[in-house]
Amino acid sequence: MISYSIDWVINKRVLYSRVWGVQTQEHIEQSDEDMKQFLEEGTPLIHLIMDARELESMPKSLGNIQSTISAITDPAYGWVVAIETKNPVTKFMGLMVAKLFRLRFRRVATIEDAIQFLSEMDNTLNWQEADMSILSKQPE
Repeated sequence: MISYSIDWVINKRVLYSRVWGVQTQEHIEQSDEDMKQFLEEGTPLIHLIMDARELESMPKSLGNIQSTISAITDPAYGWVVAIETKNPVTKFMGLMVAKLFRLRFRRVATIEDAIQFLSEMDNTLNWQEADMSILSKQPE
């Protein structure tokens, strides 16, 4: 069962990814393939709002994660803005992944904080074109 979603908030510029439940190695592999496709379609720099508030757990092997994820090293990537889970282990793993891949990374408390941060970091983003309904979709 898929436990993530990825979609454009601002077409070809800002992605919103929601992860929930238990992430397996297979989920990470599939989401990496999906992300590669979005990056190919997008216009750099492409920013990602990662909503992990409903994430319960993820693989704990940084080596496995590092060998699985390749999209995140694409030069088209801009900022990764994480709306973090309260789970301390998952929060720590997210920070370690960000450090491991040397991401432009910011952790925030809310979606509104993520939008504010990206607005400050990239004045080429047109939030008037944003599909804000993406941000309120519930997991299927």
